[in-house]
Amino acid sequence: MVATNQENFVDKSGILMLRTPKDRARADRLRQLRLVMGYQSQRQFAFFLGVEYARYNNAERGLPLS
Repeated sequence: MVATNQENFVDKSGILMLRTPKDRARADRLRQLRLVMGYQSQRQFAFFLGVEYARYNNAERGLPLS
């Protein structure tokens, strides 16, 4: 049974993962930072940071960083 304060998702390899409230809060802070800095798109912000778009997108969606 999965706790109610977590969201389920399946990664690319088909493994069931849990998105915790801390993951969601981290994602919200990243999005807010991006918008405050004037970047309307994740792609532009990822380029500014020097990270791959897909990696940044995962972080902003609340997927675990490790």
